[in-house]
Amino acid sequence: MNTQVFSVNLRRILHSHDEYPAFHAGYLVLTFLIAALFNLGMFALLISAHMMLDYIKYTELHQYGHRKALRAMISESAVDLVLLIVGLVFAVYLHHSAGLIAASGLLRSGGVMLRGFGIVIPKLEILHHSLNALMHPHEHMEHADKEIRDRWTRAVTLTAGIGIVSLTLLLIAPRLLVLSSSRIWSIVLEQMVPWNF
Repeated sequence: MNTQVFSVNLRRILHSHDEYPAFHAGYLVLTFLIAALFNLGMFALLISAHMMLDYIKYTELHQYGHRKALRAMISESAVDLVLLIVGLVFAVYLHHSAGLIAASGLLRSGGVMLRGFGIVIPKLEILHHSLNALMHPHEHMEHADKEIRDRWTRAVTLTAGIGIVSLTLLLIAPRLLVLSSSRIWSIVLEQMVPWNF
């Protein structure tokens, strides 16, 4: 009898958790802490897992062909992928060994704060998007992207443009920052190897 009461109470909390302000506050604090503690590599793994689930969703549940399923999977994860790349650009350009913030203490502290925001904000958005899919799995699995088209929408074009600019900035970072390619690569690995946190 006692386990039944617990089960009923737990279900009531699970069904109405969005109504509790404490839940939202705890969710925001926990999300911010996770985003601050883990590096971008952990979020790359999270995006990869989400993309695999989307691929399975589109091929098995919605019966899309492989090409259309890939297009839908990339469409759903495009913003997360670009945010990951933007976070990596901030990590490289505002790294303490880069010339952009290696000046005075005041400039360095401002650069560290900017680097933190530039890395943590994309992580927060990626984590929020992934947790939303995990917390509402039935809705996520049933939702099919009906807007898959051969032509790109403005949002997809903007996202792709930001991604291309960010990748270009990463590729030309050794020249702009006057750092060796191996140093840039070590900064990227520092951020992208999941267990470096």
